[in-house]
Amino acid sequence: MAAEADLDPDEKKRMRRRNIVAVIYSFVPGLGHAKMGYPLAGAILFCLSLLALNSIFLGKVLLIDPKVTQLMIWISTPLAILLWLFSIFHTLRISFWRNRPHLKQRRRELLQRSLTAYLKNHVHEARRILKRAIRYDYDWEEASLLFHLGIFELRLAEQARFSGDEVEASRRRKAARKAFQRYLHRDPKQTWKSEIIEECRRSGLAPPRRLKP
Repeated sequence: MAAEADLDPDEKKRMRRRNIVAVIYSFVPGLGHAKMGYPLAGAILFCLSLLALNSIFLGKVLLIDPKVTQLMIWISTPLAILLWLFSIFHTLRISFWRNRPHLKQRRRELLQRSLTAYLKNHVHEARRILKRAIRYDYDWEEASLLFHLGIFELRLAEQARFSGDEVEASRRRKAARKAFQRYLHRDPKQTWKSEIIEECRRSGLAPPRRLKP
């Protein structure tokens, strides 16, 4: 992989070490996902696995109808095995089997294309390309993409208002505020804070709730 060759050796070692630990953790469903930065998915997977194992346990110890007991075990056992296998397989997929250097390079290329289209006043095209870049940001590494998306949405809102389409303008303004909210959620440093405040002031948009005072 050409993109991996550009990585600093220490960074490559750090990534490999994290991936190995995540795969080991994945033998307990949900822990590998949490290690890779997916705490919600990990929590859901862990709870489902716990529920399946609990059903097996209850089916064996509760003195209930034998048919019900058998049904609980027949359903819960394959479910528990499937969840365990999924935990390992999906952790491998989001660790060793995901070419992050390539994704990072791809995001940069798409961002450059998006900004070029924006400077040419092709805002719809700029927004479409930028949303593709955001879809490649699996690990939420580049929060600034969401800041740019909010700017594009505000420009589209201005265009819609100029053409007399207040409904579309309102929809775009809501989308801009949502994009700013998501950006602030992913960037605790709030690098673009002053720019967001200025854009909200200029467009009359209520500032996102996550803005630090």
